[in-house]
Amino acid sequence: MDYVIGVDAGATKTSACGFSLDGGLLVRHCGGPGNFVEDPTGAERNLLGAVKRCLEDLGNGCRLVAAGAAGMRSSGLSEEIRKKLERAANCQAKVMDDGMLALYANLGQREGILVIAGTGSVVYGRSKRGQVSTGGWGYLLDDRGSGAAIAIHCLKYMVRSCDEGCLVSLMGRDILKELGCGDIWQLPRAVSHADKTRIAALAPIVAEHAAKGDENARGILTQAGGELADMACQAAGRLGLAAPLTGVSGSVFEKNPLVVQAFWKRMKACLPGAVPCPTYERAEKGALWFYQEIKHT
Repeated sequence: MDYVIGVDAGATKTSACGFSLDGGLLVRHCGGPGNFVEDPTGAERNLLGAVKRCLEDLGNGCRLVAAGAAGMRSSGLSEEIRKKLERAANCQAKVMDDGMLALYANLGQREGILVIAGTGSVVYGRSKRGQVSTGGWGYLLDDRGSGAAIAIHCLKYMVRSCDEGCLVSLMGRDILKELGCGDIWQLPRAVSHADKTRIAALAPIVAEHAAKGDENARGILTQAGGELADMACQAAGRLGLAAPLTGVSGSVFEKNPLVVQAFWKRMKACLPGAVPCPTYERAEKGALWFYQEIKHT
């Protein structure tokens, strides 16, 4: 049986899927995180392990492995990983950042942009001018609109309110409880010992209080949506797209209607012709598009 394998390796997990050449999902295996900047050794182990489990299940017939992994572009390891995948699968392999694989999965050969907002955030786009990305620098530099950014915005609001002599809000109390803090003075130590994933996990608390009407929480989510739209407009401008086909994905969009609303309000103000992508495909399915591209070259 002929098939392809697509791998989506991100900050929290690695997912490898085997697809028949007509797009049917044959098998899926998941493993640990796949961020090649934060833990290249672990990311490589998880990525190769998930692919090998797919190969064990499906046997001979793999025609392509396409792997998208967080931090791959800046890791300097893409060529090394590509060769290891080709040896393991005995076929051609392509290696790229996770967002680029998701772009192909959702837009195929069409021009447009894909905005991804989960633990981190990044925008990928493609036009006749080429391919670009905006964001994706990591939460310490610039992951605007991401789960981590939402949580950090809330944490900053908490300490600044304390400086102004305000009592800790209900949202703030839930944040402190989640971090195991007895009071706000324990917050700096808790945050200093938390990694990006732990910080981003606080974002649902902001969403919960926004749904209950907390204006500060609503403001944080509205700002996140606007910032994600700003990134998208920057990418569209660099690509020369006045009416880009625009896809959105990731937990921040999936779980926060306010973010979605603010995103499209800012997008339409900046690019009135922007067209929402009607469907969303999982990133691993981008392997099928790469296979078709190779097949016809």
